[in-house]
Amino acid sequence: MENIFEFENKIDIAWCPGCGNYSIHKALLAALQELGLAREKVVLVSGIGQAAKMPQYINASFFNGLHGRALPPATAIKACYP
Repeated sequence: MENIFEFENKIDIAWCPGCGNYSIHKALLAALQELGLAREKVVLVSGIGQAAKMPQYINASFFNGLHGRALPPATAIKACYP
């Protein structure tokens, strides 16, 4: 079954070869697929930095905020779209 959260075309990922973020990315894609959510209902929220680029590599909406400040915008997004 095709994972709707993966991009159709190959994307260039800026992580270093062997980075642990690849495993996290794979697990997150699998979890999102298993949850059965519509892609339009998913918003990933992160800070800044290499690990925070994760949302850019998932085919869903995302918000990148300030380093260490992901919870306030995530809470606001959840409050607006229950």
